Amino acid sequence: GPLRHTLLAGVDYRRFRQSSQTAFGSVTPIDIYEPVSTGVIAPAYARDPDFRSSELGYYAQDQIRWGERLSIILGARRDRANADTQGGASQHDEATTFRAGVIGEIGAGVSPYISYAESFLPVAGLDFNDRAFVPQRGRQVEVGAKWVPMRGALFTASAYRIVDSNRPTNDPDNVLNTVQTGEVRSRGVEFEGMYALRDGITLTGSWSYNDAGVRRSN
Repeated sequence: GPLRHTLLAGVDYRRFRQSSQTAFGSVTPIDIYEPVSTGVIAPAYARDPDFRSSELGYYAQDQIRWGERLSIILGARRDRANADTQGGASQHDEATTFRAGVIGEIGAGVSPYISYAESFLPVAGLDFNDRAFVPQRGRQVEVGAKWVPMRGALFTASAYRIVDSNRPTNDPDNVLNTVQTGEVRSRGVEFEGMYALRDGITLTGSWSYNDAGVRRSN
């Protein structure tokens, strides 16, 4: 019918392995008013439990063109992440994330758009109790417009908001530990222009403003 489809599908696989050693100990305190160093005795290192993780993701996307003025993108991804700690319990995480966007030309070379995307990012490592970190999750919303006033020229303006949760943060009760209570929000605007000259020369310019803040932490 009136719709034209461009389909995209793929598989993403990642593996991570970690072997480490940690040393715990103390050194002789030094008087800052009469500093006399008696030397540093290196503490003994102890082997940490080995850590392994893997992630398998499947994704698909359909870019739909309706007539000559409207394009729609719909995408989905399914991830499975496994984390194994030597001598500890295994952790299994699954997530389905989506992305969608629409852009349409309204005339005079102006094309407004809006998009939404989600993210899923496994975090490698263990906390002080040998528990694997849970994945980070993110959400992004963006609105903007593109303008093509003449051949070879493109100007864009956009505003966005991104929220990222489950960020690792330092444990205030234990400097050797990390906990996942962090949430970061970023929002801002961007402007960009491009003009293609002759002989392969392109002029570009951009300006952006980002307001990033920690909304939840320790």
